[in-house]
Amino acid sequence: MHNLTVAILAGGKSRRMGENKALIQLGGHPLISHIISRLRTLHPAEIMIITNEPDVYARFGQRIVQDSTPDQGPLGGVYTALSSSRTQYNFIIACDMPLVKPTLVKWLWHACNNYDAIVPQKDNQKQYLHSIIQSRCASRAFDNLQSQRRSMHAFFSEINTQFCDYADFKHIDNDDSFTNINTPDDIHAIRRAFAKKSCQ
Repeated sequence: MHNLTVAILAGGKSRRMGENKALIQLGGHPLISHIISRLRTLHPAEIMIITNEPDVYARFGQRIVQDSTPDQGPLGGVYTALSSSRTQYNFIIACDMPLVKPTLVKWLWHACNNYDAIVPQKDNQKQYLHSIIQSRCASRAFDNLQSQRRSMHAFFSEINTQFCDYADFKHIDNDDSFTNINTPDDIHAIRRAFAKKSCQ
């Protein structure tokens, strides 16, 4: 997948978690390490980490890109990723989704076709931070940021986005690709699930 860049949005310390979610340990490794390891199997053009803390992530051996629009929420990270990308397509993922499935990413990439972006959705929840976006959409993200419209929903509504329902890809996903970490209870739950899978 040489025309695809993986961009991991690593925003730093979470207010709800009280720590940097990307560095939370799961099975002896930081969450972000699991994401990198899984997505490396796709052989993308490169993996970028978008962050305000470049020194923290240097040890992971990927291209580090400092967020060019800090404190602008996820759309700021998306803009930085799209404007820094060297490929046509970009898989955008949050740093707290360690169960991402390469097979689903590949399916989304093939399904993107002539759309500007493709976003999976499940239970009426649009997974904006598990999406593929073409680099040409950087200008739209920039314009929205300039006009203080930082809503991810607004951005995807203003480009040619294909939303894919879970029924379309449930043969690939086993109900946990979009698992993310927002509370201490979430990390306890994912650690239990991870330990169970490791024992199987």
